[in-house]
Amino acid sequence: MKETSGQKKPAPAVPPRRARAAVTVGIDVSSQPAGTAVCWVRWAGGAAVVERVEPQPELTDERVAAILREPVEKIGLDVPLGWPGGFVEAVARHHAGGPFGNVKKERLARRETDRWVHRRIHQLPLSVSTDRIAYPAMRVARLLGEVDVNEEPDHRVDRSGAGKFVEVYPAAARQARGRGA
Repeated sequence: MKETSGQKKPAPAVPPRRARAAVTVGIDVSSQPAGTAVCWVRWAGGAAVVERVEPQPELTDERVAAILREPVEKIGLDVPLGWPGGFVEAVARHHAGGPFGNVKKERLARRETDRWVHRRIHQLPLSVSTDRIAYPAMRVARLLGEVDVNEEPDHRVDRSGAGKFVEVYPAAARQARGRGA
């Protein structure tokens, strides 16, 4: 979900049933190739079939960037796709030589997405600004910035969940479906 003013609308947990098959990709992201894995799933007739799994160590940045360019329906990335607005603003002020500001800790550490997950399943995601999840998130942010998904030099990757790329939280999904974290 993208932080904007107003309401947040989460992306569907699974692609809607369609007459045609859809392929999605899930990437279990680590900060390095070791620990990163990818899975391709074909969705048809309400069923999901794993087509392929690609484990480490082949998942270099170049390989992940190539996967991000694949013409698939959705690519789920298990990292935050953005940083808390209050954190970004405070760091930008500080970097420019201004005051960091008296920003509440919650606005520095949590995005609206994190608060949405916590309200619904009572599980608090790791903070992208204060926890180690920041390393794989920075890797993905850099790789998404290198991928020209629209074949235009001045593209913007849609991080709201409505576009090709979606932020996924597997532990929360398992918990929400009653399968434990």
